[in-house]
Amino acid sequence: MLFQRNSFMTAMLRGRLLSGLIRLSSSCVVPSPAPSSSVNSPDVDSDGTSDANKDLAVDETWIPSNNKHYVKKKKITRPRFAMLLSFHGSNYYGMQFNSHGPAIENILFDAFIKIGLLPEEKIRAARYYLDYQRASRTDRGVSALRQVVSLRITKGFNIDGINEFLPDDIRVLGIKPVDMIFDAQTWCTARTYSYIMPTYALRYFDKSWNDCHKYRIDSLSVLKASQIFEMFRGTHHFHNYTEKIDIWDQRSQRKINDTEVSNPFLMGEVEMIEFKLTGQSFMLHQIRRMIGMVIAIMRGKATFSMLQETLEHPMMPAPTAPALGLLLEKGLLIAITSLTFSSMETYLDRKMRRHSFKGNDLSSKMRQVGKWDNTEDLEKLLKGDEDDSSKEK
Repeated sequence: MLFQRNSFMTAMLRGRLLSGLIRLSSSCVVPSPAPSSSVNSPDVDSDGTSDANKDLAVDETWIPSNNKHYVKKKKITRPRFAMLLSFHGSNYYGMQFNSHGPAIENILFDAFIKIGLLPEEKIRAARYYLDYQRASRTDRGVSALRQVVSLRITKGFNIDGINEFLPDDIRVLGIKPVDMIFDAQTWCTARTYSYIMPTYALRYFDKSWNDCHKYRIDSLSVLKASQIFEMFRGTHHFHNYTEKIDIWDQRSQRKINDTEVSNPFLMGEVEMIEFKLTGQSFMLHQIRRMIGMVIAIMRGKATFSMLQETLEHPMMPAPTAPALGLLLEKGLLIAITSLTFSSMETYLDRKMRRHSFKGNDLSSKMRQVGKWDNTEDLEKLLKGDEDDSSKEK
């Protein structure tokens, strides 16, 4: 009984297989080659192809377009490049491509379309088409001296051709071939940011005082600001320094490797100071709120203990400083490239020197960031203190 059942199943499977093969053979009809003009054609042509082989070598132009089995598409290999950018972010809605307003990547992708590096129909999926990654994502109004992106594009372009279709506040400084496994985001182990502002923003609040240009900070105040800034070093929960993340979210845990406060320097008649920090990664508004907390303590609106509470208390948001003055210095890239220089870091330094962007030249950075004197952002920064004083009265 079992033998008869197995025989029946075998016969049924054979019948289904034969019927499927018949349908497949009837659908895959290959047209015969064009008839020859000569009746008595030789068995072998001058190119060494026999008549039997000719019947097998089907011309692709005779095959219907819906027969995908025979369609051969030429695969265009696009090498991977690392691109060095510099931009002033005051007129843009951050680095990331978005539909709410002009962003750095919106302008950059439009330039790629104009020079033929990106098809126009792929603008919405440009990141996937170009295999595009950025080393750091800057927020609205934030500038960058050395922003690195990785992408795959065809050869035959030049930097001047790209910059021709970019505004003056966005520049491509260099393009370098890299290994195919290079990724600007994952291979960037640390980011360095700097925040430049006038020293009178750190002055203890006094409503009767308004002579900003003549203010000069003393050494003790610089030391105090440096000590406040050093409290952020190490690994902490920065949930109160960003948005929509609570203390129990692991994303709020970030590590600050180093902090530094420069000596004051003059920019025209205004005395300026620079805060610099290096960390593995940063969240939305994190650096601006860190600077805002330093300003609040220096102006007498907060205490050292309140800073510690913002790192431990579940709900105690820190104040936010203006975006003007925040600058992406560079990202520490560990990628080993395949050409001239031993590391990407060496390449970036040389490119920056060639374009007169020096990391230790504060005046050149200020020209990129913009002027603080008599700006709306500075008024917003000090407006909160005036509102608090009016409420006290």
